This record gives sequence, structure tokens and C-alpha cells, in this order.
Amino acid sequence: MEKSTMMSIGAVARAVDLTEGTLRNWERRYGFPKPERTKGGHRVYRAEVVTVLKLVRSAMRAGHRPAQLLSMNVEQLEALVQKQGQLVRLPSSAPGPQLESDFLSAVRSFKSSVLFKSFRSRVAKAGLLRFVQEDAWDILKSLGSAWEAGEIEIEHEHFAAEVLRDFLTSEWRSLNVNAGAPLVVCGTLSGEQHGLGLHLAACCLVANGFQVLFLGTDLPPTSIAATVKENRGVAVAISMSEFSETASNDMLLRELRALLPSSIELWVGGGGSQGVQVGDASFIDLLAFSEFLTERLPELSARKNEAL
Repeated sequence: MEKSTMMSIGAVARAVDLTEGTLRNWERRYGFPKPERTKGGHRVYRAEVVTVLKLVRSAMRAGHRPAQLLSMNVEQLEALVQKQGQLVRLPSSAPGPQLESDFLSAVRSFKSSVLFKSFRSRVAKAGLLRFVQEDAWDILKSLGSAWEAGEIEIEHEHFAAEVLRDFLTSEWRSLNVNAGAPLVVCGTLSGEQHGLGLHLAACCLVANGFQVLFLGTDLPPTSIAATVKENRGVAVAISMSEFSETASNDMLLRELRALLPSSIELWVGGGGSQGVQVGDASFIDLLAFSEFLTERLPELSARKNEAL
């Protein structure tokens, strides 16, 4: 194989719009993309890797898991993408409730202001906690069902999910003003790109009297640990989507737990947290998370005051 056919990790990352860290994480977790090495030990890849990774990226936009996709061959990946480039989503076993026609019309016409108004109306009627515990997930499920039924396209579903994320961000940030409250650092671990669940968790935290330091997605344990220690946080909240791998989650959580002082609690939540053995508490649903926060607030507030 001639050198001209080989690509550096940076070139591959740019070609497929992924980070070099993600490519390394996938190699470690799933064995793909598997590089060759130069005499100096640098990773280099055959050009055909780009073709596979582009298909993986396309399928991920439909919600398919990297663990599933990276074990497929090119033919199997192409089967997930129609000739016109529209993605084929696997059928949902639990479709959400039907969306109102006005809401769907706003999604189709990309009217974020109308969606924001709908979200605000729901929060005004039921409260923020009820919205994040029930309404938000119902909306996401319903959007998926609408796509599967051909009522909307993939770009509409992604647009609505992004608007929901923006709305949740505006809600928890507006409430994140109590500097004297116990501080919780929120993030996802290396390789986890899904952040919507993290915003839902942040809403629960601020609504239950905590202060949030929001780091976002795809962070190494060392960065999370350094942040919580430097800012005197009482806990770390890690979100794990259902698309993540339990074995990798467990390994990264063990690393994070080892880096944290014993006084700093580690909370884990999301669809990917099932079966994880590391952490002081884990949650699949946000109702249980909120109940837990209500119980922990008095003790963690007292602990923070003692440390001052």
C-alpha cells in the first residue's frame, strides 16, 4: 500500500466531522477504526475507512448506536441509508402520544418561536419538574413516531430536538442563580455525544435547590474531576444515553471515581446507566432523581456550609 493512500488521524477526523478523541475512543471500545502505525508510532488509516465512518455518522443521526454500527460491514451500513440519502429508523416499540397539529405544523415550518411558546405553556401549567419528567420525553418519542409514519423528515425531528434543548438550557440557566447552594458538576464521559439528558438533569438540579456547573459532553474523567475539586462541588452528575456501552461506561466511571475525593458523590443517570456498578446513586427516570435530590439537599447544604 502506497503512502499516498494512507491518512493521518487528523485528516480522517476532518473528513468525517469527528474529533480525534472520538476516533481513539471508538478504536479502544469497539476495535474500529483500526489504524496502522508509522515507524514513529503515529496512527495512519487506509482511505476506505472514511467511507465507512461517513456511513456511521449518517446512521448515528437517526439514533443508531455506535456499538451497533461499528460492528457492521459497508453493505449493512448502506442498508440503513436509502438511495435518496434519507435515513431508515428502526421501528419504535413504544411510540409516544400523537402531537397536536399546530405543533407538527411548527416543526415542519421550522418555527422555533412557536415551539418555545408551546414548551412555556406546558411548563406554566404543570411546572418545570413535571415537564422534564414527563412531557419532554413524550415529545421526543412522538417526534420519532411522526418520522416513522412519514409525517415529518429527519431534519424536522432534529430541529425540534435542538429547540427543546435550547428551551431546557434557558430554563435551568435562569434558575441557576443561587451561589450559596451545593454545586453539582454535570457532564458526560469520553465518547458520549448525546447531551439532551444532561440538560434534563440540570433542570431537576436547579429546581430542587442545587447549583449547576455545566461542562457538556465528551469529557475525560481527569477534566471532570479537576473541575469539581477546583470549584468545591459536592457531587458529579454523569448522563449516559442508551446509545452508550455499559462496559466502557463502567471503566470510565471507575477512573472518575478513583480521581474524586470520597467526600464528592458520583451520581449516574440515563438509559446507558443500567447495569453500571460504579457510583453512589444511579437513576433511569427523572422522577426518582428528583426525589433523591430532595432527600440529599439538607445534608449536602450543611456539608457545604461546614467547608466554608
